Amino acid sequence: MTTSGALPSAPRMKHSLTIPRSRKLATALLLLTALQIPCPAAVDVQDFGTKPSACNKVWSRGGLAFSNARGTICVSNGTGINEVSNGTPVSSDVEGLTVVHEEGRTFTPLAVDLAEYSISIGAPEPVVFMGTKPDGSMVDFAVTLDGVRDGPGGEADFQHVQFPATFANIVKLEVPTARWSMDNFSFDTLPSIPLPVNQKLGASYGVATFFGSRTSGELLVAGPDYHFLATDGGGPRKARYLAKGVPIADFNAYSGTYHPADKILVHNTNDDINPERIRSYNGQAFTDLVTLAQLHAFWPQALALRSCCWSGDRLVFTASGSGNSYSVFEMKNGVLRELLNRNTQVIGPVGNAPYWNSPDLLTAEGNSYAFRASINGKTGAQVLASFNGAPVARVTGADDTFAAGPATGIDRVEFDAQGRLEVLVKHATGRTLLRYNADGLIDAELPGPVQPVNTALSVSGTPYRTVDGHVFLLADGVLYRKHEGRYYRMMGFGDSLDGQLISTVKYLGARYSGPLRIFVELNFQNVSASRIYQLQLDDAPVELPPRIGETLVRPETGELYMPLSHLTLGREYWLQRSSDLQEWTDLRQVEVKPLQFLRVQREQLVPQSYFRVVER
Repeated sequence: MTTSGALPSAPRMKHSLTIPRSRKLATALLLLTALQIPCPAAVDVQDFGTKPSACNKVWSRGGLAFSNARGTICVSNGTGINEVSNGTPVSSDVEGLTVVHEEGRTFTPLAVDLAEYSISIGAPEPVVFMGTKPDGSMVDFAVTLDGVRDGPGGEADFQHVQFPATFANIVKLEVPTARWSMDNFSFDTLPSIPLPVNQKLGASYGVATFFGSRTSGELLVAGPDYHFLATDGGGPRKARYLAKGVPIADFNAYSGTYHPADKILVHNTNDDINPERIRSYNGQAFTDLVTLAQLHAFWPQALALRSCCWSGDRLVFTASGSGNSYSVFEMKNGVLRELLNRNTQVIGPVGNAPYWNSPDLLTAEGNSYAFRASINGKTGAQVLASFNGAPVARVTGADDTFAAGPATGIDRVEFDAQGRLEVLVKHATGRTLLRYNADGLIDAELPGPVQPVNTALSVSGTPYRTVDGHVFLLADGVLYRKHEGRYYRMMGFGDSLDGQLISTVKYLGARYSGPLRIFVELNFQNVSASRIYQLQLDDAPVELPPRIGETLVRPETGELYMPLSHLTLGREYWLQRSSDLQEWTDLRQVEVKPLQFLRVQREQLVPQSYFRVVER
């Protein structure tokens, strides 16, 4: 039993007991005696003229978090020569606006003031609002702006818009429309009750180790030996090699790959001291593997070395030449050999396609290699591969149809340690992770929807697989881990790490992982530089029991409110009551939501009542 503080007018008490979870047993238990605590109002108004000011990665107001597509949301004071105005600060930095509750609760948008982007730029299309329900279903509506935009004074630039009733109890609001302005967003949430620390479903992993940070540039490679390579934004492309976050070497580089088995970094370089070449670095010294001058002797048309990949005892790389020509080469034991050129016929699904170009995303393992390219007669990106030295064949590509729909692009091509080719295919609604061997498609990890344990959500996103076979899903800024066919929340927006609140999570890919270990890149709400962490995973994620939090009784009605969380979508839960802990009576089936307040009417309360939530 725990007792919280007391209000001057009435005692504030909580009597609760949590019992161990079984497959069908009660998961949360509460003893009610006498509670007399007022329930506060639940409507907040979001005015962009109040704190926090200036620009932020995430705006946090009244429990809601606002972000946009470019990662920084700003306000304007509405007094500029070309600005729309309502007399208070507003925001036109809302392209790709996303709104969620920081504690995972549902919320109901009520109204918002909308205007054109500026006096000179009207709305090219209606402003479209899309809401996501806890079960993954969608609602939407569109607003056509009235075109009035004459700045300070004059007519009203902003128009007041009410959200339809279908937007009640959503978990996310999205606005993909570009070039519009907003102010005064009002919404309704659950009663604003201070939640116990364990009421919110938080991060779940073993140990997080800080690896390094960067303020700009593109992360190229990282490896389990704590090295990574990143370019420096602006000017000549520079790379920095680090060990456990400490710089140990700087050099020019513009592409690279890391081979975990040999702990060797392979990259291109081109500067006055080191003309274009591919060289390796093992943490202590650089070794030239091939130079453009060597390639000229073999292929006089060569203009540049491009992507490269180290595989065991050989280097596989691509090169471009005059006349928009490309070739794939192998360097092994000091011997240079051409594997493929532009005139090599590629085995396709309906015969041979003689022309291909623009190779990238090169990957190799053993005697196999693959890359993304375009080929004659096919629209969009295609994946070409040679398994175990066999002729190059088309594996898959844009316009192929899968369970999640037609492919619209290829995001990643990579071999695993067993020589199986993994291809991340993009669809209109998500991404599918495909795995191939020489005989064809082996299996596929779909983008969802899936129902992660304890979240009461249905989510879709991008699947990833580590070198030791663990599967992850990145969806709506949250990273989930798959274990024994079910997904568990690991970390995401709103979680705290090293005293900072996370705003975005990026999974860094299979080549950066080790046994029960992955790399993630995190952005924090009040930190400018992104940070890279290694996450040491637990052997198995743990399912948590549903939780009843601090309860309230509204004095004017005598109704009991119990905050309930940690449910799983697709399961059945019931609220039950007992006076002796022996006989239990069903009150009603519980709706599955991320966080809700169960309401028990006064007539259902007796002098001593026990309540529990059971799963059936």
